[in-house]
Amino acid sequence: MSATEQNRANMGEESKAQKQNENDSTVLEQASNVELEHVKGEIEGGQGPEVEVEEEEEGQGFRVKVISPNKSAIYLKLTGAEMISEIKQAVFQYPDTMEYSCFDLECSGKKLLESLTFAEAMQIVEQKIISEGEDKTVENGVKDEEGNVVLGISEKDYNEREVRIQLTRLRDIIGGANVTNEGMVAIDSGYTLFPVLNDKINDIISASENGNRKKDEGAGGKKKKKHGQTQFRSIGGKKQSFGKANGVGSDNFSSGKGKKKGSAVTTAGEGAGKEDQDLIKERARAVNRILGLNDYKPGKEPSLKVLGTQEYRERLQTAACVREIIISGWNPVPRNRVQKGDIMYLELTTLEGEKYYITAHRKGFFVNKSSQREFNPEPLAQNGEKQSSTLIGLIKKLSSAFIRKFDEVQQKIARLVPLETISAGYSYLPTASWVVSGPAYSTNSGDGSAGKGEASKSTNATIGYDIGRTQSTMLKYGYRGSEAIRDWNEELQSIKELSEANEASIQSTQLLNWQNEFNEAAVSGAMAILEDDVMPLNIGMASADEKEEGEEAGGVSTEDDPEQYIYLRENIFFSKANDSRDLFSTIGGKEAAYIAASKDVEGVKLINGITENNSLYTLGTAVIDYRGERVVAQTIVPGILKRNDNSGDDAGDSIISYGSVAGGMKIQSNPEFHKLLEPVANQLKLKPRTIMDGEGTIHELYTSIDVKGIKGTDGRNYLVDCYRLFPVDSEFYKQHCVEEKNAGDENSYPHHLVLLRYELLSSYWDHCVQAQVKDILTQQEKSEDQAESKQVEDSDREKELLSKILLNQDCYVDIKTTELNEEFNRKVFDADKPVVDLVSQYLNNEVIPKFVDEISERAPSSDAAAKTTETAATNLMTPIDGKSLTKYMHNRGINMRYLGKVATLLLPTLSENTNINAGIFGLVVREMVVRAIKKLLQARFKNEPDYTEHADIFCKFVNTLFNSTSQQPQVQAEALQLLNEIASQVYKRFRFDLNSLGSDWNEKFVLSHKRIMLREICLKLGVQLSLSTIIAALDDATNNDAENQEQQVSNDFKVYVSADDVLNFVPIVKHANFPINFPHEKVEFAKNLIFNSINAAPSESNAENAESSEEMALKEQQQQQQRTLGLSLIHDLCVMHETRYGHLHPLTGKFYADLSSIYHEISNLDVAIELMQQAIVTSEKSLGNDDAETIYNYLNYALYLHESSILAAAAREDAEAAEKTESGLTQTSTPAASIDPAILSASAVVFATHALELWSLIGTLNYPVLAIIYSNIAAIYQQIYSLTARYSSIPLTSNNQSLKYLNSAISFFNLAYKLRLDIYGDSHLLTASSLLNLAKSVAATGDFKAAMNHAKSAHTIYSSLLPESDLRVKESELWLNRLTALAVESAKFAKLSSAANVPIASIPASSSEAPVSLSSNKNTSTPGKKSSTNTAPLSSDKMTIDDIYNFVVGKGSSPSNRKKTNKKKRSK
Repeated sequence: MSATEQNRANMGEESKAQKQNENDSTVLEQASNVELEHVKGEIEGGQGPEVEVEEEEEGQGFRVKVISPNKSAIYLKLTGAEMISEIKQAVFQYPDTMEYSCFDLECSGKKLLESLTFAEAMQIVEQKIISEGEDKTVENGVKDEEGNVVLGISEKDYNEREVRIQLTRLRDIIGGANVTNEGMVAIDSGYTLFPVLNDKINDIISASENGNRKKDEGAGGKKKKKHGQTQFRSIGGKKQSFGKANGVGSDNFSSGKGKKKGSAVTTAGEGAGKEDQDLIKERARAVNRILGLNDYKPGKEPSLKVLGTQEYRERLQTAACVREIIISGWNPVPRNRVQKGDIMYLELTTLEGEKYYITAHRKGFFVNKSSQREFNPEPLAQNGEKQSSTLIGLIKKLSSAFIRKFDEVQQKIARLVPLETISAGYSYLPTASWVVSGPAYSTNSGDGSAGKGEASKSTNATIGYDIGRTQSTMLKYGYRGSEAIRDWNEELQSIKELSEANEASIQSTQLLNWQNEFNEAAVSGAMAILEDDVMPLNIGMASADEKEEGEEAGGVSTEDDPEQYIYLRENIFFSKANDSRDLFSTIGGKEAAYIAASKDVEGVKLINGITENNSLYTLGTAVIDYRGERVVAQTIVPGILKRNDNSGDDAGDSIISYGSVAGGMKIQSNPEFHKLLEPVANQLKLKPRTIMDGEGTIHELYTSIDVKGIKGTDGRNYLVDCYRLFPVDSEFYKQHCVEEKNAGDENSYPHHLVLLRYELLSSYWDHCVQAQVKDILTQQEKSEDQAESKQVEDSDREKELLSKILLNQDCYVDIKTTELNEEFNRKVFDADKPVVDLVSQYLNNEVIPKFVDEISERAPSSDAAAKTTETAATNLMTPIDGKSLTKYMHNRGINMRYLGKVATLLLPTLSENTNINAGIFGLVVREMVVRAIKKLLQARFKNEPDYTEHADIFCKFVNTLFNSTSQQPQVQAEALQLLNEIASQVYKRFRFDLNSLGSDWNEKFVLSHKRIMLREICLKLGVQLSLSTIIAALDDATNNDAENQEQQVSNDFKVYVSADDVLNFVPIVKHANFPINFPHEKVEFAKNLIFNSINAAPSESNAENAESSEEMALKEQQQQQQRTLGLSLIHDLCVMHETRYGHLHPLTGKFYADLSSIYHEISNLDVAIELMQQAIVTSEKSLGNDDAETIYNYLNYALYLHESSILAAAAREDAEAAEKTESGLTQTSTPAASIDPAILSASAVVFATHALELWSLIGTLNYPVLAIIYSNIAAIYQQIYSLTARYSSIPLTSNNQSLKYLNSAISFFNLAYKLRLDIYGDSHLLTASSLLNLAKSVAATGDFKAAMNHAKSAHTIYSSLLPESDLRVKESELWLNRLTALAVESAKFAKLSSAANVPIASIPASSSEAPVSLSSNKNTSTPGKKSSTNTAPLSSDKMTIDDIYNFVVGKGSSPSNRKKTNKKKRSK
């Protein structure tokens, strides 16, 4: 089965598996639903170079030209669905028009309303033109001669808000691209390393090609294109234009397929000129320089410098454009000047040292006559010399230095990757790196400026003196701060009520903006509360009964319990996740309250995703973990602060209209609310049931009694406390909560709020449906009279299915009972408990064991191994760190409390002979330890109210843990106590005994992985450490600092981290967003359309049997239509995610990566490369530079570059062959076109080894999948060796650099072999495969003796596990026999080999293990592409062992000499 056919088979699997895998790592599950908004309002040009675009069909889009007052033009390509407000934002961000912020767009003098789409606005304009009877047609009224729709910018009068926007915009621009709000929360949050590495490669390529371009220009060739606009040809497609900012693939890294017209083919052999030899040498030097960018040493632990942010800071650092621009002290504007149109006064100090006082007027900006001592707002000049409609335009008139520096800033920003300039925002708070460079401050020159603009040139100057930063709050909210006072709830509900189809785009955009702003306010509010900056609402309001109880307990209760405080800040309600009202006292108290807060977020998110729910509202909710505390932030239900839950005895007096706040003693039910919950109940499979309260009243409810319905004073019905939307995990509850607690076990589970996940429920429902379908099919086969009983059976089966999937969330919940309701409720719950038990049993008996099988590998017996293919034993779905493991488990509905069970199931797979699952088992154990440490540190932080002491607490904990083997008695005692605490927490929370792993479990899983452990601890707690100090501390070298020596009592105690190294604590945020409900079937349908069009492509044999050429053309047209439709459907999904979540969100990044894999499948490597670049940047900024998903994206990106190199080499050889045919040349020829394939492969090595470095920093190097990665990198090195040797005229013996590439390939093949030997042992098929690969690679160097030994070992393994008829046995035997002969004969031909001086061709890994993408269902080749017969590296089926020998000893220079050699042999 081909790789593409495998894709189709995988896509046709059961929907349950698809849903489980769709949220896994981007690379590991790349067949999941994906897409990108590839061309949505893309700016294609301006005043720069002309852009070549595809001709668009009529009715498929608009070409738009926007003309600004400064005569610049912007060219846009629109679909018509873009909002006018979005087009304005694009104009606002374009370099030539960014000075305009207060304007309207108009067409033919008609204003375009922002609330309309472009297509709707154009219809209105056309109707107005016709209705007004103007003497012009619609066509020539709105379009220019080239057919572009012409829009104009009409400036509006300013108001205070627009002036603030103008000033803020200017400050953002001159401050560079580092415009992030996250800087107030985290250091270097949302930074990316890909553009830094990418720019280094581009610079090397540009430098290597610069000399050749100059020669071409001197010879009358084409001029060099302007910087930033490189023509990029998709493989097999038309030209597209991508700016350099889009990355490697869209600039220098084109595939190079085909020969450019007019490009000369020159020879590299004896007849080659000096210029061509120089070009070859320059390309070789470029390859060396690129490979030198990453100093990866196989087997050596890389440095944490890989994560350094300094180069990224320098990349964003810009030159100062002005010394200072601030709000003037003459504000606010006097009332008499308000009448004149004055809005605000500003102060500007230019780089020339001139100081100006500026008036922001309704009509624009002008310099006034004021000074620091005298207020005179009159214009300084009356002739308009010092006036402008924009602030930037005015400063350009006042300062020539500003013009120069401002252009430099714009050029620098233009070079950045587009996604690099976007702030991740708070819709998904980006993961802050755990190690960062501390903030650096520039020196002040003493005149209020940061070194007169020179400080920004310092590589370390990231923060300079700027009094304007203190005015940012005023610029954001205005003088009175009125814009900070918002009704968050009303805004949210009003946006959600925009439910009409034509308002869907507006709704998604506004929801994203609202989510960003609400989360920002929630995070800042929670931090302020925990840092004692907010006054509680209920301080000093303890009831008389509470005070009396406190006095009776022996204390004076004059103060409230701080745990019961509630807060109100920026109209957001805050409370700590504590059991302040004893609602959870019987099920775990504070522990249960802590869990309930996060479950509430999940429940709200679930309700938000139910589209049928239009009249049931939820609150904006966020949970913030900060310094050991958990704070819940929610919007306010209208009227809730004016009423009390227990304000009366009648139901009408209570704010609760559905559910209970008294644990079931008093329950409220409402028919209207019950009806509103019906869509939710249908979606979540909630069972309608009756329940009796303590007063004997029977109520009918859908949800648990703990889920409450509230009628707000705004008339809306709100659902709150949604944590009980999920049923209890009954098996775990009965065993670890009830039985152990009743037995008096002190280590019983800390709380009883053990709920099932929604992912599990969804999986269970699919499981039940599939089981019923199988049962029906079985019964139909046995049934004789199927028609008569069909109607009755269908009704019964539906009832049977509902009885299995409808769940009662109150089963196993402690509900208060009285004599009135005890018997009634017991009967109801006893009837429903078996169904809940079935779900819990499904989790324990099927889901968890299956998950363990997925992430682990079983050591096969000899018989089993004989039936196993080489690749089947390697599982590509591998979590690397704790975060990826958590995601894998959650996607399958497995709670993290089952980590202990997963570890227990993995234990039997570990043995002394093999280490197959050592990597994943160590990860599971470390994750349990880290989570236990998190709980211990949270408790310590919480017990210390002075947050300035938290850094010391953290450092003492870490240093004690990492020095647990110290011989100092005090350290030993503290470490032993700490280890016991950790072991106790692990057992209590995960039911796993660490001591069962041996008394040295700490040394095995903690001390041997200090860097991994420290990273995991920091990420769990939001700690940011100083990079330079941690690098020194985690190295083996002794730290000689005097200060550290004083702290170190003896040589066996090392201070790994000090309080000064703790730079920051970052809040960890969970929020209830608004998920997209996209039909899963639509995604699968789209994928099937795409891959069916690939598989249905007619082969040559089919073409011969085709009835007619017309029929073939029709089939090809249908296949193209299917592919276009499939891509369009998936494209719509990605557009929805970009709109709802924003571009910098993990889900959006996942769709970029998955769509990249689809384009890779359809042989469009150019687009696949660019999409993978976007996926990398998105994952780096939203998930982290060292996230597992980022690593897999880098690895696949490297593979795409390598495949592009192979295609480029094939195209080059085809061009050479064609040129030889025409000119009769016999020498090796090198076309001077495009990028050199060797440079592409070298770049692939850099990105692949960068991924390996990141892997080494976050996980261990004992995963089976790493052997495939090593083999891939070895194959890329072979490609580099083959290309450099192929196109170089330097003899092999002196071409040491090419041999260095071959030796690198051998070293990586050797790594793969050693890894498999350690994991599988010396009697496994995969070990034999690596040995044979190593033998082939070593044979290419001429060391036949070593190659023979490797081949002999491989053949021995194959022979013992496989029958003699197996192809692998025959192949290994053939290689062994011939290499044995060659080892003997090579001594005889040593002199001949030395005299031949001919480069050796590289040998690939093997036909069965070529470079493989790390996707379980992705095509590893390029479908539909025919490889050239001369494509390098040569495969074993194209070059025999005799060819290798003859090639080495000098009897042939290429496989093309086979025919000549064979003729000679026959003649002899």
